[in-house]
Amino acid sequence: MGRLASLIASVLHGLLWSFASAHKIGLPVFETLFRLSPTGTSRRPDVAFVAFDRMPASLDTTEDPAQWDVVPNLAVEIISPTNTAKGIQDKLDDYFHAGVQLVWVIYPVNRCIYVYESLTSVHVLLEKDELVGEPVLPGFRLPIAALFAALAKPQ
Repeated sequence: MGRLASLIASVLHGLLWSFASAHKIGLPVFETLFRLSPTGTSRRPDVAFVAFDRMPASLDTTEDPAQWDVVPNLAVEIISPTNTAKGIQDKLDDYFHAGVQLVWVIYPVNRCIYVYESLTSVHVLLEKDELVGEPVLPGFRLPIAALFAALAKPQ
């Protein structure tokens, strides 16, 4: 991740953490490697959210495996200089074939977010729009301008 992508990931993770913990619905993570299929397909989204109903009954805190054997409900990719269109499309294919419900692809330089509900259902949000978390994060709403404003140095 580039500098800008890393900052956005940090801000978004914090917002998701506040929302998810207040509503007791799951855990947001960043830079976590998920095993998406038994055949070994793994992906590391920049930010992800896993609802409690997708997790095992208890999380074993005595082990620290390299991959998490769960499919996240939400995957977020934040475009940085090293990303390619093919690379993002491959990730989208893998996410939706594994059962990810929602993917947000954030273009920080353009200040827009592509919201994928499937491989064929996508809509583009601009800075004037609001990002909503349905169906994965019911009630989550984030003005896109606020996401980018969080990066500004206070005056």
